[in-house]
Amino acid sequence: MSPTIHVDLASLCVGEELAEYLCTHGLAATVLATNDHCELEVSDAVDPDARLHQTFEDALSGWLAARNLPLVPIESPHDRYVLRPPGD
Repeated sequence: MSPTIHVDLASLCVGEELAEYLCTHGLAATVLATNDHCELEVSDAVDPDARLHQTFEDALSGWLAARNLPLVPIESPHDRYVLRPPGD
């Protein structure tokens, strides 16, 4: 399996937005553009810790949303999270 994924895109502006979004989800994304072509190269985040945190945060957000729990995860030092009500 290749360590990268290539995505052909319709426009550069979509590529930049998608790259930014993917980077917030534990992936590294680079826009490769020429005059008439836009492509996104996607790979795993370099830092395994960043990938773990993002995967956990995504899973936790999904779990909280599915149960309609009014809690907000707050990251504290030493890889700890605290679940608190909003504004607390």
